[in-house]
Amino acid sequence: MNTNTIVILNHHASINKYGSRGRHYLIARDLSKMGYDVKLIASSFNHSTKKYIHNDKLRKDYVNNLFNFISIKTLPRYKNDLGRLINYFHYVYKTINLKFYQSPDVIVGSSVHPFCWISAYQLSKKYNSKFVIEIRDIWPLSIYEDVPKLMWPFINISIKFLERRYYNKADSIIVTAPKADKYLLDNFNVDQDKIHYVPHGINIEEFDNNNKIFVRKLPDKFNITYIGSLSKSEGLENLLDLAKQLRNNKEININIFGDGTEKGKLENIIKSNNLINVKLYGAIDSKYVPNILSNSDILWCGLKEREVFKYGISKNKFFDYLAAAKPIIFHSNVKYTPIDNIQSVHKIPLNKSSKEEVLELYNLSKTERIKLGNIGRKVLETNFTSLVISEKYFNSFNL
Repeated sequence: MNTNTIVILNHHASINKYGSRGRHYLIARDLSKMGYDVKLIASSFNHSTKKYIHNDKLRKDYVNNLFNFISIKTLPRYKNDLGRLINYFHYVYKTINLKFYQSPDVIVGSSVHPFCWISAYQLSKKYNSKFVIEIRDIWPLSIYEDVPKLMWPFINISIKFLERRYYNKADSIIVTAPKADKYLLDNFNVDQDKIHYVPHGINIEEFDNNNKIFVRKLPDKFNITYIGSLSKSEGLENLLDLAKQLRNNKEININIFGDGTEKGKLENIIKSNNLINVKLYGAIDSKYVPNILSNSDILWCGLKEREVFKYGISKNKFFDYLAAAKPIIFHSNVKYTPIDNIQSVHKIPLNKSSKEEVLELYNLSKTERIKLGNIGRKVLETNFTSLVISEKYFNSFNL
């Protein structure tokens, strides 16, 4: 039995009990099944719902006998960027004072925000643990497009300070973007040997089980489907442009599942252009996602031009789409992703319409589309299951 203890600090982490989960839930669960003792530490304030998941100052949930989820109450309850920043610093203050009965072997500071690196490093010094940084967003590139310009100077100074201070102190650095190592090498002269690319992944058994149990009916047509955030980054206006070009084909239907800041804009485009071939469903429970994707004919994904994407991106959506074994349209200029060079993925540059590729897939037989989709599924099964990703994650610690 392995006895390594791993602590992961992720401000926005969650577990099934509280209605959501993500990368670290899957990784922690897999590592605990391998025999490692894992503690996942988050704030009890849910960024999406703007509500606390409980009212305790600190709560420990036992996912299993080796996986503890610890949620800490951080203040304030925020709705704006300043409150969010204060909440982040309160998380640092609370986590830096945590006490563990057994010294961890590894402490990971995972950046939704990089301020958690402060507490991860201090804890690693206190307990003589390995200090690991995980970069899921390249700051400050990602935040610049999401906050008022007035805050940019402060963000630039503080983040650059954290990067210069902690990248070289880290024993290991985990990145999810395929070319994030270039950012680290070019800007901070980080030792290449301690940078580890560990993309997102998927629990494929759970996907397949939900596909059998939770059914949601789609229109009896040729269905092009998007599931995800309705945000500016996703370039969903390009999907609606596709709908305009296909409006005369009564057999093709476009389904959009999700919620976000662009919902009103999309609704206006659909209404003003009388796009009766588009249905906007709103957000759905994640348990329905596998069946919806698996009963679609084409899965659509798009990303707009953003400075932060120059080093590539790894989106959870990619792996859900591959698991569904369907052809994928990726309408984007992003150069580096885990789905590059997969035969079932049709990548379309932003200056070109995806109509031609869609009609090409539409004119294939169902059998041919299934065969094409299965190519992507096999790539997923080999490279991106949660177990494969969890093993890479652990190996990056170099214990």
